[in-house]
Amino acid sequence: MRITEKAIANLEQIKNEIPIWIKDALFENAEFIINILQENQLSKGLDSSGSVVGVYSWATEVFYAKDQYNKPRQPKEKGQAYNFEWSGEFFDSMNIKVNSVEQVFDIFSSTGKDKFLEKTFRTELTKLTKENNDWVNKNIIEPYISKKIMESILKF
Repeated sequence: MRITEKAIANLEQIKNEIPIWIKDALFENAEFIINILQENQLSKGLDSSGSVVGVYSWATEVFYAKDQYNKPRQPKEKGQAYNFEWSGEFFDSMNIKVNSVEQVFDIFSSTGKDKFLEKTFRTELTKLTKENNDWVNKNIIEPYISKKIMESILKF
């Protein structure tokens, strides 16, 4: 079998491997992807649409942020966008689950804090904005898939 015939014959097998490779890319980079959500969205008070969820009032700063027994992980100042880090429970409990059949992933809080906050603010918080999702696709998933295709084209 000529090299081109072998490569063409392998394309169907490669097509079947792509969902597995996507899952692998996501799991291998889960911590980094979660960090994108936390640093590029939640810490800036943004929901999945890129809108500011809300801002802290003077009451938060005066009555809660200065309580020596209930100090937040990140400062809370009047007018500052919510940063969703009080005790750290929300950020610390984030994980990724992957649906390789539908080729999608979800970030969630293992404590259920995400569902509580999303219900409270009536918005999606743990879904990446289109911009951040596109960045993950372009800089993490696509290079991973390309590398796997190149490694596999003549292998099967």
